[in-house]
Amino acid sequence: MKQLVEYKTISPAVTKAASEKFSNHMWYLSKELVALVFFDKSVTLATKRKMVNSLEKVPNKATMKRTKFDLRLTEKKELDDFVSKNTLQLLKKLQLPQQFLSNDPASWAD
Repeated sequence: MKQLVEYKTISPAVTKAASEKFSNHMWYLSKELVALVFFDKSVTLATKRKMVNSLEKVPNKATMKRTKFDLRLTEKKELDDFVSKNTLQLLKKLQLPQQFLSNDPASWAD
């Protein structure tokens, strides 16, 4: 999506059409499902550390389950922006241990 924002200077019409279609598929950007990123090897340790720190954030009560995607804010958004206390709910629902989150992400593979 960030690359799509950059493409706006080349073709605003394509950017608008593509961003509208992509935004319909952003249902997975929720405060719970973002927990899956903790298990993604392609995500940097620095990002995972920021995500762990964001677990302390109290979720906005006005936030819907489905994240509303705003292309104008895309350049400013990072994965940790989608993390809050609600992120732990996925681990609880799947009955996965959460103790690993108290360790540094560099040791999670162990």
